[in-house]
Amino acid sequence: MKILNRKISIRVLMAVLVITILLVSVVVIFAVSSNFAVPNTFTSGTTISASEMNANFTAIGQQLPYSKTISFGSTTLTASQQNVSGLLTVTPPANGYLILFGNATVSTTDSLAYVNIFASDSTGVALNQDNGGHGEPISGNPYVFNVQYSQGYVTANTPLYFYLGVHNNSVMGGTVQGRLTAVFFPAPNQLP
Repeated sequence: MKILNRKISIRVLMAVLVITILLVSVVVIFAVSSNFAVPNTFTSGTTISASEMNANFTAIGQQLPYSKTISFGSTTLTASQQNVSGLLTVTPPANGYLILFGNATVSTTDSLAYVNIFASDSTGVALNQDNGGHGEPISGNPYVFNVQYSQGYVTANTPLYFYLGVHNNSVMGGTVQGRLTAVFFPAPNQLP
């Protein structure tokens, strides 16, 4: 019964997190849309060029929040620190803010396993071993981790790389599965 209650608690927590993200997205969309104007407007009977339409689509796309997710199936844990998700590459279309969310289920006999989100270079080497979000397990073995990391302000068209890592102080055994999601929100000052 205790395990069932923990699973329900995790699902409720994830539901609240998703609802919060959606509400923030709606607020951002309405805040953006109240001052937003597309670069090209058209009237009936005028010729429309592809470049003008593409410019409108680009402008609209740069004002909307978006997310990108990498999911991974069961991965064997073999090292004391291991990239388990692969690289998630995010290239913001405009200046704005980036928040990352990770979820992992770790089955291991090691009670000292932790999950982090790491910012990395394009080869998967962490930029700083102390950066990123750090997750404490929220249920017993298998351990369930939910971790959040705010990258903060990011600039347009600059690729950023992240991975979900499992680590401890000794060689691990066991498996992990889960996902890593990046959510981008355009900065309000990016309005045309």
